Amino acid sequence: MQAVGTVVAAGERDSTSLPVRSDDPTPGPARPRPVTTGIVAKEREERLAGARPDTAAAQRALPGYAIGKTVGEGGFGKVKEAKHELTGLRVAIKIYDKLKITEAADRRRVEREIKILKKVNHPNVVRLFEVIDTPTRLFLVMDLSERGSLLDFVKSRKKLTEAVARPMFLQIMYGLQYCHEEDIVHRDIKLENVLIDYTGTVRLIDFGLAAMASPNKWLRVHCGSPSYAAPEIVGRKSYLGPAVDVWSSGIVLFAMVCGYLPFQSPTGNKQELCEKILRGRLKTPDWLSEPLCDLLSKMLCKKPELRLTIDEVLNHPWCRDEENAGTYLSFVQNAPLRQTQSLVQVKSEKHLDEDILVVLESYGFGRDDAIRSLVKGEHNYLTTSYYLLMMGRSMKAMRGQRGDAGDPQAAGAAGESAPVQPASQAADAQQQLRDQTNKRRGFVDRIRGEGQLAGEVLDVEAVPSPGPADNPDLHRARTDEAQSVHERTSLFLKSLTLAKEEGEDEEEPAEGAPRPAAAAS
Repeated sequence: MQAVGTVVAAGERDSTSLPVRSDDPTPGPARPRPVTTGIVAKEREERLAGARPDTAAAQRALPGYAIGKTVGEGGFGKVKEAKHELTGLRVAIKIYDKLKITEAADRRRVEREIKILKKVNHPNVVRLFEVIDTPTRLFLVMDLSERGSLLDFVKSRKKLTEAVARPMFLQIMYGLQYCHEEDIVHRDIKLENVLIDYTGTVRLIDFGLAAMASPNKWLRVHCGSPSYAAPEIVGRKSYLGPAVDVWSSGIVLFAMVCGYLPFQSPTGNKQELCEKILRGRLKTPDWLSEPLCDLLSKMLCKKPELRLTIDEVLNHPWCRDEENAGTYLSFVQNAPLRQTQSLVQVKSEKHLDEDILVVLESYGFGRDDAIRSLVKGEHNYLTTSYYLLMMGRSMKAMRGQRGDAGDPQAAGAAGESAPVQPASQAADAQQQLRDQTNKRRGFVDRIRGEGQLAGEVLDVEAVPSPGPADNPDLHRARTDEAQSVHERTSLFLKSLTLAKEEGEDEEEPAEGAPRPAAAAS
């Protein structure tokens, strides 16, 4: 009998049925806070004034952003909604608490995720705008998906019709196809790691378990969420990355149209679950169409060498069924719309948008600084402002084409044309515009003083306390010093190589598994 291993996703637990989110954190007993002074006392005063301490602390560390509600939580921190002050557009900010990232493997996971997010550029993959480092926290500014996760979307509808599921699934395939072309294997595709925005655009998130490896490289780290794990991972064998992503995507598709996962243990027994996955006996319900049943059986084939590739999935008759796809499929296949949803790859000054550069100059950004940061591919407040201004303009154009006045993002975009006003209101409107511009210049001046224009991650490991809690000036000075990449260099990003990043894959494969040296091309 094959050896059955426990699949572990660092810092996460897996759910075996859709109605229950088993990865929701369980609150522990409340601990009394000691009476103290300084920063802690200030946080207590802000709490009494109605502000949450974590929100207030994030607000102090992130000039230029208005921090809002918490939209997600994980093992190492929270995800908060925020408004980008210059553009008025909403973003998501993933906040890592460095004090919770104590294990070396967890630090590598965060480092790898940041490196991958800086590399990817696709409408169906989450976008990283900015990375801000402080002694105790790490902030990742990303685009916001207002409709939440695919898990919540499916749970709210019990199950999806094939016409609704098809375009969402296609977008997942487009995002994975791009990742594999960039030598990135996700390894943790599941309903919780797929987000949806207000337009219906689907995005892949959470690259903490991803590997940077060519499609023909054999991997040996057995990770992921048990209910979505491929048989070769459960069986502790060496495996090819793209094949395990196809299997997990098949599980996602099954869950979308059925409302439950294909391989489950009623009692939550992981051993029983793994044995069912290894047997690979797929039972499809009667309401699924014949083409879809055929696609699922070929994606969830327990022999990876016989499993469909992503290109074969996209060319399957069920995926190419335009007649039954409705408006969703036409949206997915709308190339101009997909292009506006992705960041333009700036390779030289000639690729920059002159109108947006002028707007940035009016806000107080230096033109040469903007060009240099954009061409170098930096992730800081300046480049974030540039790309969000482009997004705001694109969303306004999309809204005009569709006649949709209910777009929550475009409604707040900077640079939106004002309605025609009577002459008596023109002076007031001009003064309001001047006040708004001066306010935005103030944001830029403050951000420049905070060193946030550098915007590069320094170190995932928490640094010692910068000083007594009752000395906020010293704390601020040390924070500014930590945020300046001109004064501190990121050691881990410079030394991070493909071999080091995949060093965790150097464990000995299980008996009977193919040897990488003999199998790799």
